[in-house]
Amino acid sequence: MIRDERKSAVIRAESNPIFDYVIGDAYNIYPDDLGLRKFLRHIIYLKPDIFIIVDELETENPSTFQWLLHYEGELQKTAHDTFTLTNEDVELMIKVVLPREFKYDIYQQTAVRSEGQRTKTLPTLEISPMQEANQTVFMVILHPSKRGNQHPTVSEFESNGKMGLIIRDGDKTWKLLFDFARPKRNDRIFELLDEPEPVEAFYNFTGDLPPP
Repeated sequence: MIRDERKSAVIRAESNPIFDYVIGDAYNIYPDDLGLRKFLRHIIYLKPDIFIIVDELETENPSTFQWLLHYEGELQKTAHDTFTLTNEDVELMIKVVLPREFKYDIYQQTAVRSEGQRTKTLPTLEISPMQEANQTVFMVILHPSKRGNQHPTVSEFESNGKMGLIIRDGDKTWKLLFDFARPKRNDRIFELLDEPEPVEAFYNFTGDLPPP
């Protein structure tokens, strides 16, 4: 249940020829009894067709965290960390990078947006860590393509205690390094290695969560 009287906020937004990036801060819209201390959602769009979703979550007490995807089409588990969603001639690669070990469920979820509205049944993919914890990070890579086309390959590396990803898509290679211990909530969670910082910015904004 989300509290109507509270607000979430976009606390960072960037757009340039190489990537788009948004951070949403939503921890204070949930009931206090959940003990939620952090809920940051990062959306990284590597142009033209790779999306990385990173959710940082923290609670006062050990909790069961869930990452949900509502979808239309046919969903199959195609590797130990990968699902493929097919809808007519389009498919979506859903690759779970974090947590490395996870449980999953596929079911029909009944949703009601607000009181008095009709319910809707939504096919749902649920990802959760194997054990309860005070904090967790979900990282999921999404790649849409025409059915039968090749999807990117993803590999991990470590540098100075930080986790990195190498994403190869055709003749393009992305190398990202992630910082989960950055000083401020609205600091960028990643840096692009072997790639010059974009000089031309279409849009650049940083802000903070409004007071409750």
